[in-house]
Amino acid sequence: MASCLSNLHYSYIVGRRTGNAEPVACALQFMCENEFYAGKQLSRVESDLDEYLKVMAACKQGPFYASSKLLREAVRNLKGVQENWFDDDTQHQLDSPMNAEGDNFATYKCEVSIHRLILAYFLGDYELAKECAKKSRVAEEVLKPCFSYCAQFFFDAMTSLALAPVSNKRKRIAHARKILKKLENLNTHCPDNVEHKVCLIKAELILLKGDPKKGIKKAMPLFEQACKSATNAGFLHIKALALERTSAALLRVGDEREANDFLKQAKEAYADWGAHAIVKSLDRRYSM
Repeated sequence: MASCLSNLHYSYIVGRRTGNAEPVACALQFMCENEFYAGKQLSRVESDLDEYLKVMAACKQGPFYASSKLLREAVRNLKGVQENWFDDDTQHQLDSPMNAEGDNFATYKCEVSIHRLILAYFLGDYELAKECAKKSRVAEEVLKPCFSYCAQFFFDAMTSLALAPVSNKRKRIAHARKILKKLENLNTHCPDNVEHKVCLIKAELILLKGDPKKGIKKAMPLFEQACKSATNAGFLHIKALALERTSAALLRVGDEREANDFLKQAKEAYADWGAHAIVKSLDRRYSM
């Protein structure tokens, strides 16, 4: 996924040379989104967004500007420099994009829900993540050319599995399995982008089936592969998540020493990504 960034930047340069405003703004939006979904450091994503938002505003490309501003809000919340993502006032502003209507508005609304889904899941608010997952399931229709619909699949499934032990276990597991099949199909086309996601979902499914103490032996190689695959492909956030979920799995079977070690690695990985809000959230949720 990271390999496409240089091509998008070249598209931006060509658009500037030819004076074509729409391709300029489109290339910039996709470049910043792909940086985010590819797990690039949040400080870099925010810096690029700050610069490119000025270009989009100058080009009078409202829908692209609105979507990119939305992404910057998500990045800043993950970094912990602001904590207003779930406020009603902020949500009202996000629901009113500049000059976005028709298909553009539907796309924007879907992007709002996907970013809120990702934030809510990472910060441990699984009930909110569930609601955002429902709203964002139109992504397969309105965002199919974009990588964001693949991210929607993944966090939708992970949210469902996080809530499975609490309620509707069978239904949530079935939903996650349905998504897993879609991701496995995508994995045949580009393992670098998807393999780590497939491994994580499979590991979580194993732990929900039968005795966790028996399941942990089968799940651990999948957690390890998810971490390795994410690391090799440069997905810092998924590497961190794989370490976090490994810690949670070990804690479930009573191995607090190993769980604490993986949690420490997870927090270091999240810090490397720049997601200090997640580190604070982990400190609150896993006080060992």
